Amino acid sequence: MKKLTYFIKIARYDYPEWVQFTVGFLFVYFALNMSSFIFAQNTFRDSITAGTNQIVAVNNFLSLSEYAGIRRENYSLAGSLPISVFDVPESSMIDTLNNIVPLSQFTYAGERRYTIDGSLPRSVTQIQPTNLAILSGLYLGTMVGLHIYQHNAWWKDQRRGFHFEEDWVSALQADKSGHSYGGYMASYIMSEGLMASGFNWNDATLWGAIFGCAYQTYVEVNDGFAKEWGFSPSDWYFDALGPLFFLAQHHVEALQNITPKWQFIPTTWYSEPQIVRPATVFDDYNSSSFYWSLNVYNILPEQLKQYWLPWLNIAVGYGANAVDAVSDPNEPPDQLSQRRYIVCLDYDLVKLLPDGGPFWNWFRQSLDLIKFPAPSFEFSNGITRFRLFYPFHLHLGSLKF
Repeated sequence: MKKLTYFIKIARYDYPEWVQFTVGFLFVYFALNMSSFIFAQNTFRDSITAGTNQIVAVNNFLSLSEYAGIRRENYSLAGSLPISVFDVPESSMIDTLNNIVPLSQFTYAGERRYTIDGSLPRSVTQIQPTNLAILSGLYLGTMVGLHIYQHNAWWKDQRRGFHFEEDWVSALQADKSGHSYGGYMASYIMSEGLMASGFNWNDATLWGAIFGCAYQTYVEVNDGFAKEWGFSPSDWYFDALGPLFFLAQHHVEALQNITPKWQFIPTTWYSEPQIVRPATVFDDYNSSSFYWSLNVYNILPEQLKQYWLPWLNIAVGYGANAVDAVSDPNEPPDQLSQRRYIVCLDYDLVKLLPDGGPFWNWFRQSLDLIKFPAPSFEFSNGITRFRLFYPFHLHLGSLKF
């Protein structure tokens, strides 16, 4: 099947590469920092609510920040803040007075969620300039590093006029799963950084999704200037799907029972023949599988929960074999590719791994977006295979699993 290609040749767009790169970086960078400018305009409004700690003091309560030390590991016997004179209101009321999302509400799939520094997110945006400056520097540096990595792998010596090239047939659509997962992960990481910078939970989620989509679009636009690539509409649709799903999970709690995951294990680790290896980890679809992990325990009726392990999920995955393999140079690539469908067990690492300090809790939460080897059934090319630790092949005498 031939690729459908559209060309746009406009002479005045034939700028030097460094101009195109600079404009692209500035676009994404200023889009990110515009968010801080917009919310900085609300500083006066936020400063009014900042006085609620004084209200707490007047009512003879210790403020939440004083008691917890910006952490959540300290609790009184009753689970409330200590009193200085008489009775104490419920902790959710105290959190509200302090413009903090109550602990009971900051959850994912019914379980406690964690931030990078262990604090609860704000219910009202109150920018932390130092944290925001650090965040901006880290993200800008990461973007520059990723751009250099991707430029050397994909775009170097490939510049031409911007054009569209539909590549729906590429990698048997395994790359589309990668685009979607990449947008979701970028949205998650950005939203976590924005919460640490003082953005409220809702705003951090929204701007995280916008950033995830913007970054994926930035990469796709660079593809549009590459000779062998091109801006692929179908790629961009899946670029946007990941951030949209991330945003939808925030507003539709039931969707939190489905978690996207990525598994990357080089094919050489389990003795598969080496194909023409792609230029980066991001497009090595022979070694990648993408999953949707279902939280079975949450959706079971109450009377059946006792028969299921809370940390055990079921996942369905998709991948492709022999991507970029070509036997006939007169035919397009991927002619030898085979689809892989996987049904397997999965682990909820937040429940499985032990509780710890603030950063460890956040790390295990983030690690749960990665798929680890587990018992699996693979369906490919009309053959069903069982793997005890997919995708590794284990041999026990004459048994292979």
